[in-house]
Amino acid sequence: MFSFLVAVFVFVSTSCINIKMGCFGEDVPDLEGKNILVLEAYGAVPECDRGGLSLNSLGGSGKTTLIDMIYSLKKAAVDENIAGVIVKFGGWSVGWAQAQDLRDAIKSFRASGKPIYAFSKIYGNIDYFIAAACDKVYLMPQGLVTLTGVSATTTHIRKLLDKFGIKVEYVRIGKYKTAPEMFSEEEMTPAQAEQIGEYIDTIYREMLSAISKDRGMDFDKLKSQLDDGFKSFSTSMTEMGFIDGFLNYDELTASIEKGQPEPVHTVSHLDYQKIPSEDLGLNEGPEIAVIFATGSVNQGKDSTNFFSGSQAMGSDTMADFIKNAREDNDIKAIVLRVDSPGGDGLASEALLRELVLAKKSKPVVVSMGNVAASGGYYISALADRIIAQPATLTGSIGVFFATYNMKNLYDNIGVKRQTIKKGKYSDLFNDNRDITPEEKEMGQRIIQDFYTRFISLVAEGRKTTTEKIDEIAQGRIWSGADALKNGLVDELGGLDAALNAAKTLANIPAPQQIRIRLYPARKNFCETMMNNPGDDTISIGLMEGIMSSIPAEAVKILGYAEEILNGRNSPVMAMLPFYIQLN
Repeated sequence: MFSFLVAVFVFVSTSCINIKMGCFGEDVPDLEGKNILVLEAYGAVPECDRGGLSLNSLGGSGKTTLIDMIYSLKKAAVDENIAGVIVKFGGWSVGWAQAQDLRDAIKSFRASGKPIYAFSKIYGNIDYFIAAACDKVYLMPQGLVTLTGVSATTTHIRKLLDKFGIKVEYVRIGKYKTAPEMFSEEEMTPAQAEQIGEYIDTIYREMLSAISKDRGMDFDKLKSQLDDGFKSFSTSMTEMGFIDGFLNYDELTASIEKGQPEPVHTVSHLDYQKIPSEDLGLNEGPEIAVIFATGSVNQGKDSTNFFSGSQAMGSDTMADFIKNAREDNDIKAIVLRVDSPGGDGLASEALLRELVLAKKSKPVVVSMGNVAASGGYYISALADRIIAQPATLTGSIGVFFATYNMKNLYDNIGVKRQTIKKGKYSDLFNDNRDITPEEKEMGQRIIQDFYTRFISLVAEGRKTTTEKIDEIAQGRIWSGADALKNGLVDELGGLDAALNAAKTLANIPAPQQIRIRLYPARKNFCETMMNNPGDDTISIGLMEGIMSSIPAEAVKILGYAEEILNGRNSPVMAMLPFYIQLN
């Protein structure tokens, strides 16, 4: 016991030392001479950092976000100390719409005339999609290019729930609102397969079109090459145009240095992002607020799942952000960056109310990331302008109501639960019995009212009729490209396109620079810890060991299930109709 206490003391002391070190701020690199910026990251790259404590934040490998990467490229384009950029793949990942944002940023950087190179040991689909936008694409000898096409995998746990004795019942509005089918079905339904198939077809076409154009390859020949499978080390890789050469990383940096009149150093993006944009004459002028609406929509404050690292936006937190931006006269417009599958319908309504108030005094533009569906589209519906990437997953205009009967599970494990009630529906959300026909009918009425409100809002925002919106709603997902065709979005593009639209609506001259104010603001590790009271450090080492043994995809699936289960006490759920793994 004594040795255990000593070990705990050492662990907690070490954690405290790290926390204190984080409180002194971050060292800003002092660049001299010519440097090559190495754009790299670790793990899944989020849209923003909502500041919650998780196992990922305790890893010590440094945090970066999508906007950090984009603005590092903007800074590098005007920084005299940066001679070029290497985009180093491996160890980090983004979604398809985020990849299009990075491609846009890379092409903007290339307009500076400075070179940008891609390097990897192995290129996956999204990696290569981004890399193709660079001047040159290099692969480590014996490396692989795994361009194989696009697939989507869903998970259904009906049989697992049956084994445990858990029964799911639900009512929904919309043929394609299939969110609860993860729990109620054993496999994809035709409606689910239809909409997923059309969505990944858009991504597939976007990928082939972009790569063939960037690399000067024939579209049909490229498609045929993808069906041949992995591309390994051979001269045919260069002959086919997939890569420009085989180099080790040290050979690439050495070859870049040969073309410079003075020694060239490399600087990691994780360090470079600490340099303020203002030091390079950027981020100055009239202010535009960029408010990140990321993660599932919940009531209350922002939250972070400690184990999976998934973050949720709280309606109270978001309302405070929007109100702050609305009341600040220095802020001329608001860009709402949405990357959310939705969630609690009532929380979405509260958030939308603040956006409606904001629209009365300044323009509101929505920029959609990987996902802006269901509740994510609901909060976007009344914006002055909606901009999405072609690969954005949006739509899913529908709603459902679900209950869970766990009586058989309780009986099987020897748990007896009894209820005494006053009031006919006082135990409406009791998980110890089936939902009654009357309760199901009541739930149907509630979500029908919400759905009517939903399509009315969309019709108002899109300046059309509810009948036309109902035709393209029904809970169906759309790619950004298809959403442009059916009128759910106004324009295709990324965050820069949204900022330009906000400038125009706010009557800011196109050539004039703008200053961006981020919500939530970035927090260092110390601030994150201070905002998460309670001492969990004793169990962190154990939890890291446990979580590292669980496949990452399993953690994500459990997180999605948790989001739906957490919403079981809400009468309406406006949430993406399924969890899919895109490859």
